[in-house]
Amino acid sequence: MTQSPNQGTSSGGQQQQRRPASSGVSGVADTAREAARDVASRASELVGDAKETAQNWASSVAGSAEQAWDSTRRQASDVASGVARRAENAFDDVGNFIRRYPVASLVAALGLGFLIAGGFAATSRRSRW
Repeated sequence: MTQSPNQGTSSGGQQQQRRPASSGVSGVADTAREAARDVASRASELVGDAKETAQNWASSVAGSAEQAWDSTRRQASDVASGVARRAENAFDDVGNFIRRYPVASLVAALGLGFLIAGGFAATSRRSRW
């Protein structure tokens, strides 16, 4: 039996219609599919690269923020230590002055007390009117 190029036999011996070989529209569709796959693959790579870049940037920002926080915390600690040291020295100086000059210290404390009381009394009189 002779077969035309468009016909073939199936396993059961019956003839079956074959489609013509891909060319024209089918070839263009295959090329378009391949191009779409390439574009999708490249887009996926770009998204992955963008994600990695964003993660690296976020990590860098977090590291910089952590360094800035540590630096600020150290500076604040140094300032607080300095203030505490100065306050302790001033307290010691006042204590030493009171021990050396007890009478003068008592007179100064009484005078300061009268000044503060006078200020409160003046404020109290103004608020009544």
